[in-house]
Amino acid sequence: MAKDFCLQLGHRLAVISSSHENELVEELMQEHGIETAWIGLYDTHYGDDNPNTTWTWVDSTPYKFSNFEKGASDSASTLDTSVVAVNEVGEWETHSPDEKMSFICEKGRAEVSSETEAKESMRERDFSH
Repeated sequence: MAKDFCLQLGHRLAVISSSHENELVEELMQEHGIETAWIGLYDTHYGDDNPNTTWTWVDSTPYKFSNFEKGASDSASTLDTSVVAVNEVGEWETHSPDEKMSFICEKGRAEVSSETEAKESMRERDFSH
């Protein structure tokens, strides 16, 4: 539902590719009293027979930066956790896609389908909730 809502606005769930962007999202959440919010990172193998975890951003931006909470494994999602949310201190957590929570959309950014479009979309970002 969060993804669909962002898409209806012509935006996308937030893609966080640096510590600076992560801090911007954390600050936004703190300003609005949000404890946990969806971002646009998910395991492409959720629900299939592949035991590997492949974290993928909704816009195909390469998965290079992460901020999973201490002790969490970013190398394995489970049968019931396949998508990522950020908490009020900027750490990432895995959750079931069925959970209901706040979410962060990026203004003026839509999901893209090609690597070229992904590179174009990595310019300055404007986060909202």
